[in-house]
Amino acid sequence: MSSSFKSKKHQCLVFLKLCSSIKHLLQIHAQVHLSALQSDSFIISELVRVSSLSHSKDLTFARTLLLHSSDSSPSTWNMLSRGYASSDSPVDSIRIYSEMKRRRIKPNKLTFPFLLNACASFLGLTAGRQIQVDVLKHGFDSDVYVGNNLIHLYGSCKKTSDARKVFDEMPERNVVSWNSIMTSFVENGKFNLAKRVMVRELELNCRLGTALVDMYAKSGGLEYARLVFERMCDRNVWTWSAMIVGLAQNGFAEEALELFTKMKKESSVRPNYVTFLGVLCACSHVGLVEEGYRYFSEMERTHKIKPMMIHYGAMVDILGRAGRLNEAYGFIKKMPFEPDAVVWRTLLSACSVHHDEDGEGIGEKVKERLIELEPKRSGNLVIVANMFAEARMWDEAAEVRRVMKENKLKKIAGESCLALGGSVHRFFSGYDPRFEYVSVYELLDLFKLHLISDNYMVSDSNSFS
Repeated sequence: MSSSFKSKKHQCLVFLKLCSSIKHLLQIHAQVHLSALQSDSFIISELVRVSSLSHSKDLTFARTLLLHSSDSSPSTWNMLSRGYASSDSPVDSIRIYSEMKRRRIKPNKLTFPFLLNACASFLGLTAGRQIQVDVLKHGFDSDVYVGNNLIHLYGSCKKTSDARKVFDEMPERNVVSWNSIMTSFVENGKFNLAKRVMVRELELNCRLGTALVDMYAKSGGLEYARLVFERMCDRNVWTWSAMIVGLAQNGFAEEALELFTKMKKESSVRPNYVTFLGVLCACSHVGLVEEGYRYFSEMERTHKIKPMMIHYGAMVDILGRAGRLNEAYGFIKKMPFEPDAVVWRTLLSACSVHHDEDGEGIGEKVKERLIELEPKRSGNLVIVANMFAEARMWDEAAEVRRVMKENKLKKIAGESCLALGGSVHRFFSGYDPRFEYVSVYELLDLFKLHLISDNYMVSDSNSFS
């Protein structure tokens, strides 16, 4: 009997790992009952985890399951609370916590970050303050993750003084702590205060400073990245590289190259492969072809850094943007290793922009090679079709589209992201039927009508002239 029991339990756990839909989950739950495993706390915990946090989640089912169980493990309740915190009904996370308290289940340090995040989602300031009282009562006020989420809560509710108080009293802070307090100030219009916190109080070591420079540069916050960089007394090659790459990728190519020169002259830091990637990116943006060649050669000749695929791709981008297609093609053919699809795609994109300068059929050669490497990648065929269309080769463009249709290759929808109120909203090209987007589409339709009307009036006035 004991062996059979263990076998059934193992079988159910394996099925849970393979679960991919709520239908499967319900079938596994039925098997749990048939196997008399409904009182096994680990099985119940796994059922709650899958139904709360996986792709096949069903929070109502998870809630019913947990409320009818005798599970007193805080980790299981935390799973359900976490599921609700990131759902369309974050307030239910607070209700789950109330049930935990009613059952006298003692929370752990992972309980409160999820609850505070839920409060921030629905701007539940009163609930958040009550949870903070429980945080103090259970002795978790010194936990850095709890502190970070408290700052986020108060910032979301426009209580920057409370956010600052939590931040000031934290015995331990990490990068997220600083980012949370900065975001709290910035989103509430207190830009000067955000900078003054950064300048006066931030004790920057090399590791933390580099992480901040990298984070702000990648998110487009160049002013903050510069501020941190200039405040740092100790910088290593990764610090300089993060700043150079950030400047180059955000359109400040000349400043990136100036910083690279300053690094070589004023510091003992030697550049690495990331530094040169930023330098080549900067050369590409401002069309410095000869300088690009010089820096590419300097990598190996002066600094003994063997160029990698990504550096060769950057050089192809420099040549391609400058319209030197034949030269870029020759550069690829002389590479010491087989070029990957990214390198060929970089040149194909350049051919689509400078197709008038492609007198030697470079685009056709690149297209053929790229399709050999990635016959199933729809993006390559889309570029080719667009090249034909721009050259008014309509039959050829239609043929490419026909091939895509026959092989059931679909273009990946374009995607944009918008950060609003601490949440990231994703938008895809094409219509989305969700209710909250309807008003957005109506507004876009209105703009479209205005544009059509304006264009009509312009063309009409030109006809009279």
